[in-house]
Amino acid sequence: MKLAGRPRAKTMEVSTDKAGRAPITIEALRKDYLSWALVGISLAIVFVMYQHTMARWWEMWWATDSRYSHGILVPFISAFAVYAERDRLSKVEIRPNLVLGTVALALVMLTGMVYRAARIPSMESVAFPLFILSAIVLLLGVRMAYALIFPCLFLLFMVPWPGFLLAKTESATQLWSTAAATQILHVFFKEASHEGITILMPSVAVKVATACSGFRTLISLFAFSTFFAYMKDGPRLGRIALVLSALPLGLVANSIRITLVALVGEFWGEDVMHAFHDYSGYMMLVVAFVALELISRVLKCRKFRLAL
Repeated sequence: MKLAGRPRAKTMEVSTDKAGRAPITIEALRKDYLSWALVGISLAIVFVMYQHTMARWWEMWWATDSRYSHGILVPFISAFAVYAERDRLSKVEIRPNLVLGTVALALVMLTGMVYRAARIPSMESVAFPLFILSAIVLLLGVRMAYALIFPCLFLLFMVPWPGFLLAKTESATQLWSTAAATQILHVFFKEASHEGITILMPSVAVKVATACSGFRTLISLFAFSTFFAYMKDGPRLGRIALVLSALPLGLVANSIRITLVALVGEFWGEDVMHAFHDYSGYMMLVVAFVALELISRVLKCRKFRLAL
């Protein structure tokens, strides 16, 4: 007769480092209030150091015909990317790197001071995501910094670009959009032509101003497509192609918008044209977002890889 013995208790295996210690993770530090207090103090220091820079960003985001009207959404998108990967991040080992973090912070701060003294605020702003990454290396370690590299670098979309790059890019998109819209209009009106950035129609002349150059649409769409590709599951080349598709898609969308504005002006007059102009940009952004989803399906990036 066999006696039923007690079932053995299941043991939980915990990975340890070479010294036999269990790795420290965010999950393990959920009730370590001292560590969270240090993180909070660090965030407060970042805010104090960059408060004037952030005030300048705020003015640029809300300025009339701003190129960076999408900038207000960027920090929230970065925070959402962190939240979406919360399970993976909670298991990343925390190993503060005092030497590398201190050196990186010192270099970034020194660079920022140089650009501030030289009165080049755009380059000072570009250093902000690098400052955040350096602080993460110092407080949480290289592994956590690598895990958070996308949300940090995505913050570059909210900062202003250097002026010399803006001028060349904006001028090129302005001329290209004007020429492309004229070619489309030529199908409907043989008399349609353009002189520089002015489209000449039988009854109306449409000037493609800097605000309508397509640069704002292009940079907003590029930011969204980058985040979209990050969230999608699929081949790496397909996700890269999805990001790069923002360039032709943005230019085509803006050219179609200019075409529609010119047609409205030709058939219904300038008053209706100006009213349509104010809302057509949002309409084309929605169309572009839908087109991005269709392109992602063609590139076999159909499912979201991150659990929300």
